[in-house]
Amino acid sequence: MWSDTSTPISLMRKDVAKFIGDRDWGRYHAPVNVASAATVEAGELLELFQWRRSGDPVPEEVVREAGPELADVLHFTFCLANAADLELPSDDRTFSQIMADAGPRELGPKEAAEEVMVAASFVLMAARASSITREIAESLDEGGPDDAIAASVTLLLEALAKCAISMELDLSAELYAKNRLNEERFPVGTRPDVGY
Repeated sequence: MWSDTSTPISLMRKDVAKFIGDRDWGRYHAPVNVASAATVEAGELLELFQWRRSGDPVPEEVVREAGPELADVLHFTFCLANAADLELPSDDRTFSQIMADAGPRELGPKEAAEEVMVAASFVLMAARASSITREIAESLDEGGPDDAIAASVTLLLEALAKCAISMELDLSAELYAKNRLNEERFPVGTRPDVGY
């Protein structure tokens, strides 16, 4: 059985590569595709904490559900590394060694899931368009974090618009319809964590 203290990253990567190779799925594994899959899985992880506040206790069932979601994100992260033929500095290390080098910064489960999502998003951006990553990095140097957030939001809005156009959808109309549906499904006084 594998362990964070004894199993090197390279062994896990090889195992994922074998799984993919045995099924001839590598042809579907363009870096942007597996980066996208990692981001989707990170979203599913984050969804478990969506309506929780920082510091709230995490029920056992959420922890049980989080494990497989983390594994999914990790799987696709290795798929990306393999598809892009990356040599990772961590390949000969274990997760325990990586965590020890990360320092004493402790996060709650919600914040940790948020960081997974942020990191997965940056990975997707890097795989999709390095120019986007460059723009955000430049805005950090020139204008500070608030400008970077604004630039990221602007890019997201542009991406949403392009997606809607590609499917011949009216994004504003879609949002309006969704808002009305949510008003019906979730009347005032209901909690958002009951199925939103």
